[in-house]
Amino acid sequence: MKNTTSYSGFITVEKKCNSNIWFWFFPSKSDRKSDPITVWLNGSPGLSSMFGLFIENGPYFITKKKELKSRIYSWNMHSSIIYVDVPLGTGFSFSDRRHHHHHPSKCYSKTQSQTSKYFIRFLNQFFILFPEYKNNPFYIFGESYGGKYVTGIGYYLLKSNTTLRFDGIGIGSGILDPRNQQLHANYLYQLGIIDKNARKDMLKKEKLFRELIDGKKFTDAFYFKKNLTIEYELLTGYKNLNNYLDCNYDKIYYYGDYENFLNDNEVRKGLHVGNVTRNTDVNITETIARDMMKSVKKWLEYVIERKRTLLYFGQMDLISSYSGAMNFIKKLNWTRSSKFHNSQRKYWRINGKLAGFIKTDNMFTEVMIRNAGHRISVDQPYWTFNLYNKFIFRNI
Repeated sequence: MKNTTSYSGFITVEKKCNSNIWFWFFPSKSDRKSDPITVWLNGSPGLSSMFGLFIENGPYFITKKKELKSRIYSWNMHSSIIYVDVPLGTGFSFSDRRHHHHHPSKCYSKTQSQTSKYFIRFLNQFFILFPEYKNNPFYIFGESYGGKYVTGIGYYLLKSNTTLRFDGIGIGSGILDPRNQQLHANYLYQLGIIDKNARKDMLKKEKLFRELIDGKKFTDAFYFKKNLTIEYELLTGYKNLNNYLDCNYDKIYYYGDYENFLNDNEVRKGLHVGNVTRNTDVNITETIARDMMKSVKKWLEYVIERKRTLLYFGQMDLISSYSGAMNFIKKLNWTRSSKFHNSQRKYWRINGKLAGFIKTDNMFTEVMIRNAGHRISVDQPYWTFNLYNKFIFRNI
């Protein structure tokens, strides 16, 4: 990494709990004075954005032989990227539990609102540290459950009195509205992965899932959905629902040993993380279980109304299926929604190959990427790189 300029460190977002968000910033390899600057956030929740950096779109990846190699289609080729560990308790981002000895979880975000407000504090301080970037086009991108973070931050940026520049958001494989998206019975049946008896049973359970959400029993809905996902996997034989072309998750996704790399003493020294432990002091999923089942539909509509928005999905994703995404998108309501829904869906070709399909009204864009699962950049790195650059440089 000797030939790469990057900056990393902690930014304090809450003094009472000594809450610090950690980032790793890679300036653009092209024209950093004018190129857009983008935040990248992974989801899960509790998945460090180092996953995005090393596995999906960052300047480096780690081989099976544990060697550090440069990625050809790195997203910082034409834009600056800030990889950030959110929420608190994810990756290197931490809160000092000693400040709340009897109630340590009080130091962690339990809601999207809290996560968003902390993140805006982070951004304000980041651009004080790097003022030369504050006038560049600024985007927030994320993936999967990280799409909720992206939406929440975008919403609160627009609602706040901040002077930060803000140009738009991008969300890959977004899980934004569990009630309308996380329904798999009919989709799995249409793919031939389950039979009609299994579908009948699953439809009953999915109805119960919706009823729990409608009754605002969000914590119950979370645990019900957790068990339902296990049932999906037992019924289908799939070890993971990332990609329906291959049921063996380990074979199709070799994620490299980036965790060991990040825990190497020399690497930790270079990243300025001191003796902070990675990702072991709190179960983020359990902390925000109730919030996970809530929709961010209203927030997304607010952002779509005011800023350019990109939602992109993998054709073969079983976690955030395209059919579920369409079920959600058709329910979105904003002043231009009829124009969007009536716009023509177009082929998207790259070098003569059909990469997917694009539907846009120039402000809101929805894309389906062919031959890709939940981790779209892993399956189609060049196509995703191409789409990202088309969007941030306003070529869509």
